[in-house]
Amino acid sequence: MDGEFGGITEGGALRPRMGRAVIERWLVSRVAVAARENPAEIDITLPFSAYALDSAAAAELTAGLEDWLDSSLPPTLIWDYPSIQQLARHLAREQG
Repeated sequence: MDGEFGGITEGGALRPRMGRAVIERWLVSRVAVAARENPAEIDITLPFSAYALDSAAAAELTAGLEDWLDSSLPPTLIWDYPSIQQLARHLAREQG
């Protein structure tokens, strides 16, 4: 969603709004690395557990999202939204 903004960062800069597709791509790339899979093999509808992500990997994923989105996220995020598709939809709504 080029040209749109989703708020102001702590430093006062405008934060770009992230669309669902952008968030999905980011999540696919991180899950692929954590699961040692080819990103093309990641199914966004499968639960994170299908990729054998343990609690440490889930915490890393959440921390990475916090940094990337410049936002504080709950530690239960991966369990609340258990697939890439569900999580991306949720985060895109939160960004909007």
